[in-house]
Amino acid sequence: MKLGTRLLLGYWYLVGLLVVFATVAALSLLSLGRSIGTVLDENSESVRASMAMLDALEQERSALLSWLLGDAGAPVDLETSERAFLAAVAAARANITAPGEAEVIARIQSGYTDFRAARDLLLGAASEQALVAYQSEALPKLMALRQSVVGLHDLNQRAMVEANQSAQRAARRQAALLGLLVVVALLSLAFLSQALGRGLLARLAELTSVVRAIAAGDTARRTVPGDGDELGVVARQINAMLDKVQQVESELAGRLQQDRQLLVALLRQLPHAAAVLSLSGLLVASTLEAEDRGAVETVVAALDGLAMRTHGRVIERSAGGREVRLRLLEASGERPVGWLATIG
Repeated sequence: MKLGTRLLLGYWYLVGLLVVFATVAALSLLSLGRSIGTVLDENSESVRASMAMLDALEQERSALLSWLLGDAGAPVDLETSERAFLAAVAAARANITAPGEAEVIARIQSGYTDFRAARDLLLGAASEQALVAYQSEALPKLMALRQSVVGLHDLNQRAMVEANQSAQRAARRQAALLGLLVVVALLSLAFLSQALGRGLLARLAELTSVVRAIAAGDTARRTVPGDGDELGVVARQINAMLDKVQQVESELAGRLQQDRQLLVALLRQLPHAAAVLSLSGLLVASTLEAEDRGAVETVVAALDGLAMRTHGRVIERSAGGREVRLRLLEASGERPVGWLATIG
């Protein structure tokens, strides 16, 4: 796999992970908000219905007492409070959300039926008996009915508290899930960074080391091609270049050795021992004995190598009891190419 492809895959993996993280976070928050909103709306509606029932019962009790005391407007108030109570019961029955709420509403309806029957009997009795009947019959049923309505109110209040606790637990679960995704993202980033360090930075460091060795003259070093990516191609090209350089160096060394052997063979054709030096005074080929070569090297060192040409075409010096004679060798066009050293 190419290096660019691997980097692109790693990049898109991180992008995909971030997209998943953002999507999960958004959906979790949206779901949590919707569930909290639904629970609050439904239970608050039931709480409002129970409060409306309590208000209607208080109004009905006041209207009933006013009727018994002879208030002319009491029948209208009684009818109004009854309609308000029945409307609140209908609203509560249409919005049953908590377990057991339907049974409580059924008890409220049954209790109101009993209370209304006692109320109607009370309104048809004589005034002296009506007050006694109110205390003994209607009021206990009204208080029992009111207690059932209070129970409905408390039931919905508890449901709201439980819904709040459930929402908190859901929020903690979502937070744990998001935390897990963050940990996965960080671990993935660490893994990709480590893989990048091993697969890319280490190989770049190796290539840098090999290039520096080549610059220092070490052509024996080789790189590890590794995978078939761009760095592998560069490594193989460097190795091929080094192989070519070594091949050329080997060929040059062979040719130099042949040329040196040829020069030695030519020197052996001379009537006396001699040596061929480069223009800078380096020994190229020689048939001189060791002592004679030492004398030549001493003279060359005293003449300062490259400055030898300033001394003329023929230089004669003594060294170690020997007379050293250096004669300038010239190619076509009187171009100097070296020195011929002999011992006089």
